[in-house]
Amino acid sequence: MPLGMGPTVTNVIASIAVCIVGIVGRDGLAAAQSAGSVLPIFVDYDTPPAQIDQLTAVADAVAVVRIEAIRFRSAVDQKGAPAGNVTDYDVRVVDNIKLHPMLPPNQGTFTITRLGGQRTENGKVVRSAEVGFEEFVENGEYALFLSWNKQTNQFNIMYGPNGCYQFDAEGKVKPLGRADVASKQQGKGRGTFLHELRVASSEVP
Repeated sequence: MPLGMGPTVTNVIASIAVCIVGIVGRDGLAAAQSAGSVLPIFVDYDTPPAQIDQLTAVADAVAVVRIEAIRFRSAVDQKGAPAGNVTDYDVRVVDNIKLHPMLPPNQGTFTITRLGGQRTENGKVVRSAEVGFEEFVENGEYALFLSWNKQTNQFNIMYGPNGCYQFDAEGKVKPLGRADVASKQQGKGRGTFLHELRVASSEVP
């Protein structure tokens, strides 16, 4: 079953092992370690809505956040066995667009966990990264479409890269995804984009 990040998503962390199984065998892992390459993680996300107002409507929360810290760790499965690398991003809320009881107020902080990262194994750094979902950058600002996961008590990013929109130095939108809803936002001004989201979430000031 595809790992979706739409309204039906359940537990991303518990699914890490599923995502990584079959990516590369032991021989491939050894070769990647020797070459210092990055092990790819392939995730099959649900197809997002085609319009930004529809994406806003299905999200539990929408917020603009700033990446303040990046921490790598190794996840374990329910039996305590290694289940691959994950990255914890500590983020600060810059602007709450669609409110949720578990979303901190403006200037509050929370953590987003994503697949991929790095660890040291046998004296060598082993890196992994999700294909098609670029890593967040420290101090970067992103509009995130989020769903609340009751099992992990964390927010998940809906629809993977199609739920992430970075703001460049000129305040223009840079979507991380390639779906229709993402490509339609390319180059929009920050103010225009956020106003559309507020209208869609009925949070117009």
